Amino acid sequence: MRLCVAVVLLIFVPTELILLGGFRPQGASDEVIVRLAVDKLRLCASEIVPAPANCPQGAEAPGAQTVRWELVGDPGDAVVVKWRHGSFRATGKAVMVLHYDTALGGDRTVVPFTFIATGSWRGGDTRIEYMEHIDAGFEEEKHGFELSRTAVAEAIRAGFALCTEARSSPMPAGCPRTTHTPVYRDVDWSLNADPLINWDMRQDETTGLVVVLGNYSLALRNREEVSARPPHYTLSGAYQAMLIRAEDGSARLLEIKHLA
Repeated sequence: MRLCVAVVLLIFVPTELILLGGFRPQGASDEVIVRLAVDKLRLCASEIVPAPANCPQGAEAPGAQTVRWELVGDPGDAVVVKWRHGSFRATGKAVMVLHYDTALGGDRTVVPFTFIATGSWRGGDTRIEYMEHIDAGFEEEKHGFELSRTAVAEAIRAGFALCTEARSSPMPAGCPRTTHTPVYRDVDWSLNADPLINWDMRQDETTGLVVVLGNYSLALRNREEVSARPPHYTLSGAYQAMLIRAEDGSARLLEIKHLA
């Protein structure tokens, strides 16, 4: 009887190099790709149109005369990089604020979105070759974005206080308004009640946004009217406030929006 012995040669490849069915090139790193993706987002934030080409963000800005984008939060957090045969694909979530001016004054819109950035590794010449918005689900959770209820409440109260300093109607961008808010000059705004009597807070782990729902009531009076008189107009209803953690760890209020 002959004994046959089979010799199997096993080649071990580090598991961190096996990604998306391919290999990460020698010298390549996920950190470099994330930095390039964030740089591309900053470049996109310098665009001056509501829906720039070759960028992932976009929003409607009816009647916009001037447009400015602002990148907020930490867009490099929770970005997932995958490799295939020397090419990479980075997926993440970011938040931008669209600031724009119209004939009635300034306005803004908070725009969270999922982006995908692709390219090929070329050492020091590596760049993002293509970036776009995608609708597919991406639920990677960000880290260190949380805000305390105390910090959120203080930011919202400060936001409403700033809104009531307006001497015109509608109030400035980031303050509540409706399509029926009258246009006036030389007026006073005042709160009829605490907007944080009954409120709820939700922290979105995928975008880093903190969303608050509550109720508010604001009175508008001509400046020559005494406060005891009935208001000329009352702006009230439910509101949605959106906040994000700033670089210094504080709560930054992005907008307070009237909910129909």
